[in-house]
This record gives sequence, C-alpha cells and structure tokens, in this order.
Amino acid sequence: MLEELKQVYAGWDVRKKAIFWAVAILVVLSLVRLIAWMLPARQGIKPQKYEKMLFSKDERQVRDAMLMLAALKYKEASPSLVRLMEESADANTRRMAAETLLKLDQDKLLSQLKSQKKEVKETVREVVYRCAPHLLGKLFEDYGQEDIETKLTLLSYAANSKRPELRDRLVKAFCDSTEDPRVRTAAGGHLKELGTPEDTALLWQVYTIDQDPQMRTLAKEVIDQIEARRRAGGSR
Repeated sequence: MLEELKQVYAGWDVRKKAIFWAVAILVVLSLVRLIAWMLPARQGIKPQKYEKMLFSKDERQVRDAMLMLAALKYKEASPSLVRLMEESADANTRRMAAETLLKLDQDKLLSQLKSQKKEVKETVREVVYRCAPHLLGKLFEDYGQEDIETKLTLLSYAANSKRPELRDRLVKAFCDSTEDPRVRTAAGGHLKELGTPEDTALLWQVYTIDQDPQMRTLAKEVIDQIEARRRAGGSR
C-alpha cells in the first residue's frame, strides 16, 4: 500500500504536492497544540485543591468541588465529606455531600447511620432511598432501635421500593405484637396493597390470637385484599 501511495504522490504536479504538504503541516501543528493544551490541564488537576474547597463559604464553590471530586473518583476526600455532612447547617449541602460520598465510598456513607446527629442519619436514609435502592436493606439493620418516626419512614421506603425482600419487613412489623400500634397500622396499610398469598398464614395468626382488636380487624382487611387480588388473577 505504501508503494501505491508513493506512485500516487509521484504523479501529482507541483501544485498538488504543495497543497498536500501545507495540509500535513497544519494537521501536525494542530495535534501538537492539542497535546500541549491537554498535558498541563491534566497535570494541573489537584484533587486536594477541591477537597479544601468543600469548606468554602461560597456555596457554588462547594458544589463545584463535590462534582469534581466525584468525577476524579477521589476516595481520599471521604473523611472531609463526612465532616461536611456533620458540620453543615444547610440540608442541600448535606444531601449533595452524601450523594458524593455514595459515589466514592458507600461503606463510609452507610457508617454515618450511626452518627449522633439526627439530620445526618436522615440525609443518609434519603440518599440511599433515592439513589441506591439496592442498599435499602442496610437501613433496616438497626430497625429495632429506631424511634417511631424513623420506623414509619423506613416502612414507607420499603413499600415504595416494591422489593420482595423488603415486603417481608412490612409483614414482620405488622405481626409483631410488641410493636407500637402506629407502626403496625402503617405496615398493615402497606400490606393491603403489597401483601401476597404467602403472607396469609402469619396474617391469620394475627387475626385469631392478637390481643389488639384493631390489629385483628386490620389483619382481616389485608387478607380480604389479598384474596380479592388472587381472584382477579394476580397475587397483588
């Protein structure tokens, strides 16, 4: 092929050869300029600079810093992001810090479920629910120690996710006679829509032996809804 190109080039007149070399020189110069532009730009990107910007008083700089840290996959910034979540009074900043941390180090994010600050834990739960539904089960690991408000939130997440393994959480919460009635009522309400025939054995137990008449009534309502869906041709 090289010989063929040589023959073609040899057949050109002076004008064509001049044009060819002019174009070739322009291409080479353009490539040189592109490389010269890219190398310093790459060398100039210092993640530590953006990590420091996390604590700027300029909200735009903070937001841009988080975007850059995520783009650079700079996991080393995780402790600073945790600090930002702990110290920031702005809900949007905490949320974006949690979203960035999720991209860089999801285990570090989940560890903040043990934070002493309620707003930090709430932010982690919200971000996991919206951005990482496959991690929702992690939110239930300390379910028994959560307050009623948190339990209601988690049950809502479980119901909205439509994930089978989380539906079991709803059944367990409803059937637990030691649980707060508000939590049981919420779980039963979700099961009216999400309960399946395989749940009916436990529901019948609630209906027959539970000491709370309201829970017995609710259990029967859930069973009736499941049966109505079964007759209509589906388990839902």
